[in-house]
Amino acid sequence: MGDEAEQLAEAAKLPWEDRFVHKFWKARVAAYEAVVKEASLCETVDDSACLKAFGDRAKHAAGDANANALDVGLDAVNAFLGIADADAARAHAGAVMAAVVAKGMSGRPKTVERA
Repeated sequence: MGDEAEQLAEAAKLPWEDRFVHKFWKARVAAYEAVVKEASLCETVDDSACLKAFGDRAKHAAGDANANALDVGLDAVNAFLGIADADAARAHAGAVMAAVVAKGMSGRPKTVERA
């Protein structure tokens, strides 16, 4: 794969599950931004395939190795938890919180604020 636009276009064709853990950090950012958008448009997690897929991968977003992707990933986690019911939030809380503590609490000031 050559340029950045081509990589993003190829990543956009993948299932949501693969986009959230894609090797190219900008593809992950695009997926995390989609979560934020979907969360603002939907009433529940079940209303969106994107949100349903994100639930099991929220821990990856909360502990992303790339600092820029981590910032957007934490926004996605917050948006997801904003519309998740108590059972969905509880199901993912342990893994997400472990990632937040490991990555989010020791990062850049804006990252710490998001965490």
